Amino acid sequence: MLDSRHATDGEAQEYLDARIEALEGIVQELEEVAGRLHLATRATAG
Repeated sequence: MLDSRHATDGEAQEYLDARIEALEGIVQELEEVAGRLHLATRATAG
């Protein structure tokens, strides 16, 4: 975790960029799981 009281602007930006990248990965995984769940639901519904 970044302590903003001691971070330079560059360090803060790097921290935020890393967090954004991690969150984008999570979103991509969730979208893939949602797609598979949708297909599975349709397949079992008939």
